[in-house]
Amino acid sequence: AVVSTQSTGGSYSFAALFYATAAVYVRRHGGQIPEKGIPTLYTDVVANLRNRVKPDAGDCFMLCIAEVEISDTIGKDSTLIGTAKKIAQHLKQTIAEEKFALFSRYKEGVETGAKHSEEFNSHAEGTYCEFLPSNQVMFNYPTKYSWGEMTSTHSVGSYWCPFFANQVVLYHAVNGALCYTTCCCPGDDNVRDAQEVQDLFVKIMENCAEMVNEHTGVMDFV
Repeated sequence: AVVSTQSTGGSYSFAALFYATAAVYVRRHGGQIPEKGIPTLYTDVVANLRNRVKPDAGDCFMLCIAEVEISDTIGKDSTLIGTAKKIAQHLKQTIAEEKFALFSRYKEGVETGAKHSEEFNSHAEGTYCEFLPSNQVMFNYPTKYSWGEMTSTHSVGSYWCPFFANQVVLYHAVNGALCYTTCCCPGDDNVRDAQEVQDLFVKIMENCAEMVNEHTGVMDFV
């Protein structure tokens, strides 16, 4: 997703993924938030830093992906809007301080660093979820041609699922219409969970005025 300090649209979508993921977890565990709380669930928020590369690379095809760690505790009293505001503030500060780390360096740090490596490596491959939103949320090129009009696009990335993830969510907009794609590893449970997360994510994104207010929490999506 293109990170912008001028809009909270990106932070809202990231929060929507957080809550969709948490809600599906609660569904799988009795329909109530466990007494010990929702355990750590890892998600990936991917940013296209094409317009932030220095010096400017000029006219060329290039994708520059970087990552920053964002964490929040989602409990009974947490709200989606509250989480989105925290994410927006965190991203704004991170951008101002130029703290984005390149994707490969960040991934290596998560797998080997003191803070997360024990948790990350305690799970068997394919038993945990990481969500990678599309690196392109807007198609900023001509959509009308002599042969017709483009109304949606399909990302090649929807066929790619990295070895450290078992679900990948991609979304982007063409002429104001959001397109959603989810790819997941094989397995009935993986497919079921991926479909439910996408369904919830789409509902939250497309019906925010009707579904979300300042009091909306994870249990409203279970």
